[in-house]
Amino acid sequence: MAGRAGRRGLDDTGVVIINAAKEVPDTGTLHTMILGAATKLESQFRLTYTMILNLLRANQLRVEEVIKRSFGENTSQGQAPEHERRLLEAKEQLDNYPPLGCLICEGDIAAYYRIASSIHRLTDRLNARAAHRTPTEKGSATAVQAFVPGRLVLISYFPHVVLGVVVKKLNADGSQYACLVVNPPPPVTAANEDLRLAPPYPITDAASVAACLGAAESFCYAYRVVATASVPVVLDASIKLGTVENLTRLQLNPKKPLDMPESLVATIRAALDVLCSQQESQVEYPWQRIRELDIQELVYERARLTESSVGFQCCTCPNFVSHYLMCHRRATLQSEVDNMAMQLSDQNLDLLPDYKLRLDVLKDLGYVDEMGNVQLKGRVACEMNSADELVLTELILDNTLATYEPEEIVALLSAFVCGEKNEPVDLFNRLPPNLRRGRELVLEAARRIGSIQVAYGLPISVEEYQREFRFGLMEVAYEWARGMSFVNIAALTETQEGIIVRCIMRISDVLNNVSTAAVLVGDMELKLKLQAASELIRRDIVFAASLYF
Repeated sequence: MAGRAGRRGLDDTGVVIINAAKEVPDTGTLHTMILGAATKLESQFRLTYTMILNLLRANQLRVEEVIKRSFGENTSQGQAPEHERRLLEAKEQLDNYPPLGCLICEGDIAAYYRIASSIHRLTDRLNARAAHRTPTEKGSATAVQAFVPGRLVLISYFPHVVLGVVVKKLNADGSQYACLVVNPPPPVTAANEDLRLAPPYPITDAASVAACLGAAESFCYAYRVVATASVPVVLDASIKLGTVENLTRLQLNPKKPLDMPESLVATIRAALDVLCSQQESQVEYPWQRIRELDIQELVYERARLTESSVGFQCCTCPNFVSHYLMCHRRATLQSEVDNMAMQLSDQNLDLLPDYKLRLDVLKDLGYVDEMGNVQLKGRVACEMNSADELVLTELILDNTLATYEPEEIVALLSAFVCGEKNEPVDLFNRLPPNLRRGRELVLEAARRIGSIQVAYGLPISVEEYQREFRFGLMEVAYEWARGMSFVNIAALTETQEGIIVRCIMRISDVLNNVSTAAVLVGDMELKLKLQAASELIRRDIVFAASLYF
């Protein structure tokens, strides 16, 4: 109740008075009431077909603008000024970014970068699939052996690549590892943090892997391999799964302590020497052993991209690494611009997909045309403010309601507003044959409308949609329209009297909506029946004058 104190936008404070009655609440309760966390507010805004149709008719306010003003979009819209500032800054940096200025690289380095990026993403997904599998999954025994202590991996400290040995997994999902890193590059700083995330090219041949030990300075595709006089080994406990660029098939003896790196370099050298002497050019983990379709699809796609990357002119440039870095920084800025533009666009609205799906449903049913112009069926649906607009419009335009008598129309319309979820077991047998047939027609219309909504991807089920039409008070409404007293009406059902009164009053509202729609389509016979139905139910205690008006 404290939330009701004060008028939003008008009062700075609200006064709350606790009526202690006979007993003051204890200290703990008072503390929670006054200083406890507020109830989390959640938006209850929902798009309805009537709302969409009315907005399309008005042409003064776009549906997207209404969504933006909803409470659900309040947080994201509040961040719009910050997004606009970041967008302008990123655009300015992008516009002022110096050109590459290299005749060798300008022609194809952008295409090469896109391929390298795709290979990086596929490698990341491949490693993640192997790291997340458990021994209980079918065919996962080999996958579980991938990221184990002693496994030799290539780690990206872009533009450097280094060898590392897995020591242990640091979290349950396998996203972070502690590794012994051979010949690590300088520490990553805030200024070059993005370089570690740059998508480099994978190294899979044994000679390039051996070069990572520091034997010589060389180029390995997009990598710069740095040589030093002495080869240090350090323990890095912050190796993210996404920085593992190659999972090799080499595994050192896990029985030896891997946290003592004195002889680690020699051990790795010996393993690589054996590999090279056997003329084994590929040292990558044998993914073909994992007989899982999704993993094999990733392997195949990555191999295809790797093959397509051969022969690029930019790779012959002596300044390729620095030019590749420039390409990466430009791509990062462009990604920032695209992301901020997306945050500010209508496409970022949470309810926009729901709106588009509902608009497709309206087009399918003929309520609006392909250009978004509201048709006759749509104008009829706009009048339905008190009941399901689609099913009720279909019943009107299919001439279903016009075939029934006024008291029968009252009974059928009760299904649209009934608040009673439980339907008497013998209700169907007690209804007159004409109402039984009408009940089936309502359910059939609901089934058809529900199926169309499901077909377009709206998150509903046909059965649940049909259950929204409740016939528990159908007999009550029918007998009330025929003149039965309220005392006898109440004896027909176990439903509370307040629910019965509310149902009849809501039927009156629906009758008014349908009557307006009947005039719109020129069906005067239906209008007369609806007027008669309204006169039949507007009587006695249900429509007695209120003491408050």
